[in-house]
Amino acid sequence: DINQVLNGVVQQQQQQQQQQNSLQIPPLQNGSGTPVFSELSSTPSSVSPVSTGSGSTASNGNQQQSMMQNSHSLPELQCQVTQLSDRVLREQRRRRSLEHAVRRLTEENRRLQDESQAAVQQLRRFTEWFFQTIDRQS
Repeated sequence: DINQVLNGVVQQQQQQQQQQNSLQIPPLQNGSGTPVFSELSSTPSSVSPVSTGSGSTASNGNQQQSMMQNSHSLPELQCQVTQLSDRVLREQRRRRSLEHAVRRLTEENRRLQDESQAAVQQLRRFTEWFFQTIDRQS
């Protein structure tokens, strides 16, 4: 059960990372509010774009954001794992208790069946004795 939970947690984290990677970064805007990339596309082709490192900053920002979300979700996940392990322990104790009760009831059932068979045999012997006594008297 715990392995399934941990696998689910890992899958959930992977899904979150995939969702974060699929999010589109809003276009950068200059002071006038127009997207920067539209200005680049209107520039003559002889001008080569200068790398400002914003792409790596954006990916670093995404990584930091992802790490922050993971660090926020890590205590939650640890809490969930703790709760689930506590639940597993409670269920195991309950199962052992029920197994003990089943064993005890099985033994008592056997004892009662033995007593019942003994009572049937006693009744049979008494009945035979009774009818033999009546037959002798008649």
